[in-house]
Formats: sequence, C-alpha cells, structure tokens
Amino acid sequence: TTAKTESELSNATSETVNIATTSGWFVELSTNSGEKVLSPSTVINKIAYYTTYAPPTGSGGTLCDTDNRGTARLYALSYLNAGAAYNYNTSNDTTDGNGNPQEVKDTTDRSTIIGSGIPSGMVTVITPTGISAIIGTGGSLVTPDIDDTGANIPMYWRER
Repeated sequence: TTAKTESELSNATSETVNIATTSGWFVELSTNSGEKVLSPSTVINKIAYYTTYAPPTGSGGTLCDTDNRGTARLYALSYLNAGAAYNYNTSNDTTDGNGNPQEVKDTTDRSTIIGSGIPSGMVTVITPTGISAIIGTGGSLVTPDIDDTGANIPMYWRER
C-alpha cells in the first residue's frame, strides 16, 4: 500500500467530512502562527488525540526567554469526520427556548490550551478500571479527559 497524497484526502480544516466518501482527511494548522505537530497521535474510542506547539509570537523578549515558551495545545477529533470530540469552547454554547443550555461543537472546539512549551505525545494508561492519559508540557503533567466508554480489548504485537 502506498501513502496517500494530500490531493487524495479531504480538507477538514473548516468543516467536517464524511469518511465513507474519502480516503481520509487532514486539518491545516493555520490559526496559530507557526503551530506544528511534534509528537505521534493517539486514537482511543474513535477519537484522535494529538498535541501541537505554537512558538511565542509578538515583541517583548527573545525566543530564549523562559517566560515566553510558546503554547501547547491538545486536539481531540472524531476520527470518522474530524469533528470536535469535546466541547472545549463553551463560550459559543446557547440555550433553548426553555433556558436549558445547548452544547455547540464546531471547529473552535477541536482544541484546548494545555500549557506552555513543547508538549509530549499523549501517553495512555490502561488499567482494569479504565483508561487515562498523561501529557508532559512546561515542566508539569496534564491529565486530559478521555472518553473510555468503549470496550477495552488488549492487543499485543509478536514477532514471528
């Protein structure tokens, strides 16, 4: 099997896609200047998680200042359509006619800031009680929410 080229994938930057009609999707990281993925992604229960780093911008110091380490983000997207998996941006939520809160998930809900500096990839921890995750960034550990409602089926690799 050969790798797919960008022209064979659907651009899901500004909207979701239907995986049944495409060979896959991609999201351009164009909102935050210089943002890039530096670690492998992780897929858990149909959600693709990946961390990104955006270098510091603006004036007021040099890139080597310890107070100016850039921004670490966590993206969580449905692997089927690139839609937001969580409601990270609650400022766009609304209420219905009865005043009940209504969750709105759009492209602004795809990521959340998890700290400063270059983040590690997400490390998953699977125990008999469920799945958790750890991400290192800015000298600390972040434990993002993980949807572990699916069945956990351990798989092992074995050389022949």
